[in-house]
Formats: sequence, structure tokens, C-alpha cells
Amino acid sequence: MEFFIEGARSRTGKTLNPKFGLLSIVSDAVFDKKIPNATILPITINYEKVLEADTYPYELLGEEKVKESLIRVIKALKILSTNFGRIHVGFGKMISVKEWSKNQGLDSYENMRDRKKAVETLGYEVAFRLIEEMVVMPTGIVSSLLLMNRRGITEDQLIKRFEWVLK
Repeated sequence: MEFFIEGARSRTGKTLNPKFGLLSIVSDAVFDKKIPNATILPITINYEKVLEADTYPYELLGEEKVKESLIRVIKALKILSTNFGRIHVGFGKMISVKEWSKNQGLDSYENMRDRKKAVETLGYEVAFRLIEEMVVMPTGIVSSLLLMNRRGITEDQLIKRFEWVLK
């Protein structure tokens, strides 16, 4: 089963707080002994191309975000043939739901408060492990440098600062 712990894809690259709905369903299946255990494998995918590069600036200027729809998804299939630049896929350390709860000193099988706490701390642990695997892509560095120099920066200055950041 695959799900996104943040509930949605962050379009800015900023890590969002975890959502606990699906994680709670999976954890409850373990704690209610419907399944013996569940293992979570945090995976992060980072790529150079910013998919929203055409629309996001307009949203920052106050225009409304275009709503997602099935038709837009179907039309966007051509994006899959686009060059995304370099792509980095990172795999975090796997987490056993059963062991996680036990190592936290929680009685998630009998105590509902402990169960809720186990799910919340597990959600933040998954998010933390995703952050550990993230790679800062060159587009993110250049974007940050441009935002730090809103009054303007020459190409030579930008290159020097970019090279300094990489050191």
C-alpha cells in the first residue's frame, strides 16, 4: 500500500505536517490484531524540474489555484514523457509498527490514548526519515538565492554564490 504521509504533495518543497488518517488505519489493523505487523518504508523522490513552474508564480500573486480534476490528470499524462532532469529516490530506514509502539513504551493494544500517541509519534518519525533522505536540488538552491536577492543579481554573482553554497 502506498500513501503520502503529508496528505498531499508539497508544491514548494516545504515539508508539511503528517496526516494521521491512513497511518491510523494501518496501525489499528496491527493493534487490533487483524494483521501481525506492518512495516513502513519511507521513500522520497526529488527531481530538478518544478512541475508548477508555469502556474505557481500566478498563485503567489493572488490568482486562485487551478482545481485538480480527472480531466486535468488525463491531459497531464504527457508530462510523464517530460525530462525532469536528475531524479533522486531515497529510501529511509524501515519502521515496524509493532516494534515502534513497544520501543516507545506504549500499550497501543489496550490503551486508546497510547494508541493515538503511537500513531502521532510514528507519523512524525516517518516525516523525519523522509527529510533525512531528501536531496537539495540545484533548482532549489538557485530559487533560494534569487529570493534572497529580490533587488536583482547578476549572472556572475549568482554563479559565485551557487558555487559557495555547494562548498
